[in-house]
Amino acid sequence: MTVGSSNWRAGTSYENLAGTVIPSNAVNLYTNSFREWLISDEYDMTGTANDVLSIEVAVTNWNSATVPDVMGSDDQVDLLITTDGGTTWTSLMTWTAANQPVVTGTREFIDLSSYTGTVQFAFFASDGTVDDGEDYDFHVGMFTIDGTAGNEDNFVSSLSLYPNPVSGDQVTISTDGSSASSIEVAVFNTLGQQVMTRSYDQVNRTININNISSLSNGMYFVKISSGTQQATLKFIKE
Repeated sequence: MTVGSSNWRAGTSYENLAGTVIPSNAVNLYTNSFREWLISDEYDMTGTANDVLSIEVAVTNWNSATVPDVMGSDDQVDLLITTDGGTTWTSLMTWTAANQPVVTGTREFIDLSSYTGTVQFAFFASDGTVDDGEDYDFHVGMFTIDGTAGNEDNFVSSLSLYPNPVSGDQVTISTDGSSASSIEVAVFNTLGQQVMTRSYDQVNRTININNISSLSNGMYFVKISSGTQQATLKFIKE
Protein backbone atom coordinates (compact mmCIF):
# COMPACT_ATOMS: atom_id res chain seq x y z
CA MET A 1 0.00 0.00 0.00
CA THR A 2 1.20 3.53 -0.81
CA VAL A 3 0.99 6.17 1.91
CA GLY A 4 2.03 9.22 -0.16
CA SER A 5 0.83 12.68 0.94
CA SER A 6 -1.60 11.47 3.58
CA ASN A 7 -1.98 11.16 7.34
CA TRP A 8 -1.77 7.38 6.99
CA ARG A 9 1.50 6.26 8.60
CA ALA A 10 3.82 3.41 7.65
CA GLY A 11 5.86 1.54 10.26
CA THR A 12 3.03 1.11 12.79
CA SER A 13 1.89 -2.18 14.32
CA TYR A 14 -0.60 -3.99 16.56
CA GLU A 15 -0.52 -7.33 18.40
CA ASN A 16 -2.74 -10.25 17.42
CA LEU A 17 -4.28 -12.78 19.82
CA ALA A 18 -1.07 -14.83 19.84
CA GLY A 19 0.94 -11.78 20.90
CA THR A 20 2.62 -11.51 17.50
CA VAL A 21 3.46 -7.98 16.38
CA ILE A 22 1.73 -7.31 13.04
CA PRO A 23 3.28 -4.54 10.90
CA SER A 24 0.67 -2.12 9.57
CA ASN A 25 -0.20 1.16 7.96
CA ALA A 26 -2.40 3.22 10.27
CA VAL A 27 -4.34 6.47 10.32
CA ASN A 28 -5.03 8.42 13.51
CA LEU A 29 -8.63 9.67 13.61
CA TYR A 30 -9.28 12.34 16.22
CA THR A 31 -10.47 15.46 14.40
CA ASN A 32 -13.48 15.89 12.13
CA SER A 33 -11.37 17.47 9.38
CA PHE A 34 -9.65 14.22 8.38
CA ARG A 35 -10.44 12.67 4.97
CA GLU A 36 -7.49 10.38 4.26
CA TRP A 37 -6.60 8.01 1.37
CA LEU A 38 -4.36 4.92 1.40
CA ILE A 39 -3.98 3.63 -2.18
CA SER A 40 -2.64 0.27 -3.39
CA ASP A 41 -0.57 -0.66 -6.39
CA GLU A 42 -2.36 -1.82 -9.54
CA TYR A 43 -3.22 -5.52 -9.91
CA ASP A 44 -3.88 -7.43 -13.12
CA MET A 45 -6.90 -9.71 -12.65
CA THR A 46 -6.71 -11.15 -16.18
CA GLY A 47 -6.80 -14.95 -16.20
CA THR A 48 -6.57 -15.26 -12.43
CA ALA A 49 -7.04 -18.70 -10.95
CA ASN A 50 -7.83 -17.86 -7.33
CA ASP A 51 -8.96 -14.30 -6.88
CA VAL A 52 -9.47 -13.57 -3.18
CA LEU A 53 -8.52 -10.40 -1.32
CA SER A 54 -7.40 -11.20 2.24
CA ILE A 55 -7.04 -8.34 4.70
CA GLU A 56 -6.70 -7.83 8.43
CA VAL A 57 -7.64 -4.56 10.12
CA ALA A 58 -7.54 -3.42 13.75
CA VAL A 59 -8.49 -0.46 15.95
CA THR A 60 -6.20 0.56 18.81
CA ASN A 61 -5.79 3.59 21.02
CA TRP A 62 -3.57 6.22 19.40
CA ASN A 63 0.07 5.17 19.11
CA SER A 64 -0.57 1.88 20.91
CA ALA A 65 -0.29 -1.72 19.72
CA THR A 66 -2.39 -3.28 22.48
CA VAL A 67 -4.79 -0.76 24.08
CA PRO A 68 -8.35 -0.98 22.67
CA ASP A 69 -10.41 2.03 21.63
CA VAL A 70 -13.68 2.82 19.84
CA MET A 71 -14.45 4.56 16.58
CA GLY A 72 -16.34 7.87 16.66
CA SER A 73 -20.11 7.98 16.28
CA ASP A 74 -20.03 8.93 12.58
CA ASP A 75 -16.48 7.90 11.66
CA GLN A 76 -16.14 5.61 8.66
CA VAL A 77 -13.40 3.70 6.85
CA ASP A 78 -14.19 2.33 3.39
CA LEU A 79 -12.34 -0.27 1.35
CA LEU A 80 -12.77 0.75 -2.29
CA ILE A 81 -11.92 -0.65 -5.73
CA THR A 82 -11.50 1.09 -9.08
CA THR A 83 -11.40 -0.42 -12.57
CA ASP A 84 -10.85 2.86 -14.44
CA GLY A 85 -7.67 4.23 -12.90
CA GLY A 86 -9.37 6.07 -10.04
CA THR A 87 -12.04 7.97 -11.97
CA THR A 88 -14.75 6.08 -10.08
CA TRP A 89 -14.56 3.97 -6.93
CA THR A 90 -16.86 1.20 -5.68
CA SER A 91 -17.16 0.25 -2.01
CA LEU A 92 -16.26 -3.34 -1.10
CA MET A 93 -16.55 -2.99 2.68
CA THR A 94 -17.26 -0.32 5.29
CA TRP A 95 -16.27 -0.14 8.96
CA THR A 96 -18.05 2.09 11.50
CA ALA A 97 -18.59 2.08 15.26
CA ALA A 98 -21.24 -0.60 14.69
CA ASN A 99 -18.84 -3.17 13.18
CA GLN A 100 -15.38 -1.84 14.01
CA PRO A 101 -12.39 -4.24 13.98
CA VAL A 102 -11.12 -5.62 17.28
CA VAL A 103 -7.84 -4.52 18.83
CA THR A 104 -6.14 -7.84 17.96
CA GLY A 105 -7.20 -7.68 14.31
CA THR A 106 -10.27 -8.70 12.34
CA ARG A 107 -9.69 -10.76 9.21
CA GLU A 108 -11.83 -10.26 6.11
CA PHE A 109 -12.01 -12.15 2.80
CA ILE A 110 -13.47 -10.64 -0.36
CA ASP A 111 -14.29 -12.59 -3.51
CA LEU A 112 -12.90 -10.78 -6.57
CA SER A 113 -14.00 -13.32 -9.20
CA SER A 114 -16.27 -10.78 -10.92
CA TYR A 115 -13.35 -8.46 -11.72
CA THR A 116 -11.11 -8.61 -14.79
CA GLY A 117 -8.36 -6.39 -16.14
CA THR A 118 -6.45 -3.87 -14.05
CA VAL A 119 -7.83 -2.90 -10.64
CA GLN A 120 -6.62 -0.77 -7.77
CA PHE A 121 -7.71 -0.59 -4.12
CA ALA A 122 -7.92 2.18 -1.54
CA PHE A 123 -8.81 2.70 2.10
CA PHE A 124 -10.63 6.01 2.65
CA ALA A 125 -10.86 7.14 6.28
CA SER A 126 -13.29 9.88 7.31
CA ASP A 127 -13.67 11.32 10.81
CA GLY A 128 -17.22 12.44 10.05
CA THR A 129 -18.79 15.76 11.02
CA VAL A 130 -19.28 15.05 14.74
CA ASP A 131 -16.19 16.02 16.75
CA ASP A 132 -16.17 13.03 19.12
CA GLY A 133 -13.56 12.69 21.84
CA GLU A 134 -12.08 9.52 20.37
CA ASP A 135 -8.35 9.35 19.57
CA TYR A 136 -7.58 6.03 17.90
CA ASP A 137 -5.56 4.37 15.15
CA PHE A 138 -7.18 2.35 12.37
CA HIS A 139 -4.65 -0.24 11.17
CA VAL A 140 -4.36 -2.15 7.90
CA GLY A 141 -2.13 -5.16 8.52
CA MET A 142 -2.32 -8.09 6.11
CA PHE A 143 -3.27 -7.17 2.53
CA THR A 144 -2.81 -9.95 -0.02
CA ILE A 145 -4.46 -10.84 -3.30
CA ASP A 146 -4.05 -14.50 -4.18
CA GLY A 147 -4.10 -15.48 -7.83
CA THR A 148 -3.23 -12.15 -9.44
CA ALA A 149 -0.49 -11.84 -12.02
CA GLY A 150 2.80 -11.24 -10.25
CA ASN A 151 1.60 -12.84 -7.01
CA GLU A 152 1.24 -16.41 -8.28
CA ASP A 153 4.39 -17.99 -6.80
CA ASN A 154 5.35 -21.66 -6.77
CA PHE A 155 3.63 -22.23 -3.44
CA VAL A 156 0.26 -20.92 -4.64
CA SER A 157 0.41 -22.68 -7.99
CA SER A 158 1.19 -26.01 -6.28
CA LEU A 159 -2.19 -26.05 -4.51
CA SER A 160 -5.42 -27.54 -5.83
CA LEU A 161 -8.75 -27.90 -4.01
CA TYR A 162 -11.43 -30.47 -4.84
CA PRO A 163 -14.34 -31.07 -5.08
CA ASN A 164 -15.71 -27.57 -5.48
CA PRO A 165 -18.59 -27.00 -4.94
CA VAL A 166 -18.82 -29.66 -2.23
CA SER A 167 -22.01 -31.43 -1.17
CA GLY A 168 -20.31 -34.21 0.80
CA ASP A 169 -18.34 -34.18 4.03
CA GLN A 170 -14.76 -33.54 2.87
CA VAL A 171 -12.66 -31.15 0.82
CA THR A 172 -9.12 -32.13 -0.12
CA ILE A 173 -6.26 -29.78 -0.94
CA SER A 174 -3.35 -31.30 -2.82
CA THR A 175 0.08 -29.72 -2.37
CA ASP A 176 1.88 -31.64 -5.13
CA GLY A 177 4.98 -29.74 -6.17
CA SER A 178 5.33 -27.89 -2.88
CA SER A 179 8.48 -28.48 -0.83
CA ALA A 180 6.90 -27.10 2.35
CA SER A 181 7.38 -29.31 5.41
CA SER A 182 5.08 -27.38 7.74
CA ILE A 183 1.76 -25.87 6.69
CA GLU A 184 -0.88 -24.15 8.83
CA VAL A 185 -4.50 -24.38 7.65
CA ALA A 186 -7.55 -22.42 8.83
CA VAL A 187 -11.06 -22.14 7.39
CA PHE A 188 -13.02 -18.88 7.62
CA ASN A 189 -16.59 -17.94 6.76
CA THR A 190 -17.54 -14.79 4.84
CA LEU A 191 -17.72 -12.84 8.12
CA GLY A 192 -14.02 -13.49 8.71
CA GLN A 193 -14.75 -15.90 11.58
CA GLN A 194 -12.46 -18.91 11.90
CA VAL A 195 -14.61 -22.05 11.85
CA MET A 196 -12.00 -24.82 11.48
CA THR A 197 -8.30 -25.61 11.64
CA ARG A 198 -6.70 -28.63 10.03
CA SER A 199 -3.28 -30.30 9.89
CA TYR A 200 -1.04 -31.11 6.93
CA ASP A 201 -0.39 -34.71 5.89
CA GLN A 202 3.23 -34.39 4.77
CA VAL A 203 3.49 -38.03 3.64
CA ASN A 204 0.58 -37.81 1.18
CA ARG A 205 1.06 -34.06 0.57
CA THR A 206 -2.60 -33.36 1.23
CA ILE A 207 -4.81 -31.35 3.54
CA ASN A 208 -8.09 -33.10 4.33
CA ILE A 209 -10.84 -30.80 5.57
CA ASN A 210 -13.56 -33.09 6.91
CA ASN A 211 -16.82 -32.51 8.77
CA ILE A 212 -17.91 -30.10 6.03
CA SER A 213 -21.50 -31.20 6.62
CA SER A 214 -21.45 -29.32 9.94
CA LEU A 215 -21.06 -26.00 8.09
CA SER A 216 -23.93 -23.90 6.80
CA ASN A 217 -24.30 -23.61 3.03
CA GLY A 218 -22.29 -20.81 1.46
CA MET A 219 -18.78 -19.68 0.59
CA TYR A 220 -15.72 -20.43 2.74
CA PHE A 221 -12.07 -19.40 2.54
CA VAL A 222 -9.11 -21.64 3.36
CA LYS A 223 -6.04 -19.74 4.55
CA ILE A 224 -2.85 -21.75 3.98
CA SER A 225 0.45 -20.54 5.44
CA SER A 226 3.97 -21.94 5.27
CA GLY A 227 6.60 -19.66 6.76
CA THR A 228 6.39 -16.36 4.87
CA GLN A 229 4.33 -17.92 2.06
CA GLN A 230 0.56 -17.86 2.14
CA ALA A 231 -2.43 -18.49 -0.09
CA THR A 232 -6.20 -18.31 0.17
CA LEU A 233 -8.46 -20.81 -1.59
CA LYS A 234 -12.24 -20.73 -1.62
CA PHE A 235 -14.96 -23.36 -1.84
CA ILE A 236 -18.75 -23.45 -1.91
CA LYS A 237 -20.63 -25.67 0.55
CA GLU A 238 -23.94 -26.82 -0.95
